[in-house]
Amino acid sequence: MAAMTNHPEQTWAVEGQYESFIDNRGHQLIDLSGGFGLQVPEVVQAVSRQVDKIGLSNRVLLSAPLIELCKQLSEFMPEGLENSYVCNSGDEAFEGALKLARSLTPHRRTVIAVGGVAYGSLSYGRYLSAPGLYPESGEFLGIKVVHVDSVHDLPDMAIWQDCFALCYGPLRTAANGLLEAVDPMLIASLERIANSQRIVTLFNDVDTCLGSVGHLLSQNLSGARPDIVVLGKSLGGGCIPIGTYTCSHALAYKAYGKATPAKHGSTTAGNPPSCIAAQTALRYAQEQRLDQRSLDNGKALASELADLNARAIGGIVKVPLASTEQALEAQRALYAAGVHIRRPSGRELLLRCPLVARTERVVDAAHLIKRTLQYAA
Repeated sequence: MAAMTNHPEQTWAVEGQYESFIDNRGHQLIDLSGGFGLQVPEVVQAVSRQVDKIGLSNRVLLSAPLIELCKQLSEFMPEGLENSYVCNSGDEAFEGALKLARSLTPHRRTVIAVGGVAYGSLSYGRYLSAPGLYPESGEFLGIKVVHVDSVHDLPDMAIWQDCFALCYGPLRTAANGLLEAVDPMLIASLERIANSQRIVTLFNDVDTCLGSVGHLLSQNLSGARPDIVVLGKSLGGGCIPIGTYTCSHALAYKAYGKATPAKHGSTTAGNPPSCIAAQTALRYAQEQRLDQRSLDNGKALASELADLNARAIGGIVKVPLASTEQALEAQRALYAAGVHIRRPSGRELLLRCPLVARTERVVDAAHLIKRTLQYAA
């Protein structure tokens, strides 16, 4: 949803719930841009109760919601990932996680990363995502990135010996501009070498956590076993931004010593309302089986759009088109028809079911999409 501005063509949501909203022009839309979902009552009510007690706070002092969230994350994560650090966003958490990895071998300068993965919009994340577009960022940060796209182009051992982190995620945009799941064989090969060289492995689950690809933790899509997992976006329950990175006790102690979970974040990171939002979202995702709901919604949407060659990755459905220009035109037409999606970056539409989306509304969206795209063709 766009920010509120005075631009005559700008739109934003003024009210909504789950996967449906009304924009500032009174236009009713179904949201297929992903995320947790809009105004989920359980999350909103829990956050409102906390705000009545205390809102923002700085990170000098621990709070009960922060401690409880860290405990809840240690139970949610795979065995061996127990220490969590809370930030204001997933992108900020990724930056923090990479700085942790770098602090362990500060003389090293290389990051090996699976190409085509979105690593965020801040300094490290932007450079890792597109080093060719931001060479000045690499120079400023004093690092270089080596992208790996397949098991056939694994880096030479000399590159590994200068590497301080291996970064990857569940999804990547391939050279042909289409979204795909990262090859499990590639992840297994990279992890095997990284582990043999004692290089920290960092999995970015910011955009897909809590069920988007059919798993509460997206690393299970490929069988990845990272040293650090970064969460964000849906972790805030569609209510308040928050991000976390979680690692082992041993790794945390080596990097931070006895510092508390409140120490490594920005000024108001880990504030009580955001921690309450994350706690509630975690519980809701598990109790309501949002991973299974995403699978079901993705299957329903792809089935309805089978004539358009739609394919699902969990709750994300890909609809191929002839060009990026056609995809951009289709996005505009869909908004006019009542379906909101993210701006395409390639020659396909990505229909992302919010985690709490109701299947009947997803099917309603499919009918609007089919009618709009067939008319446009």
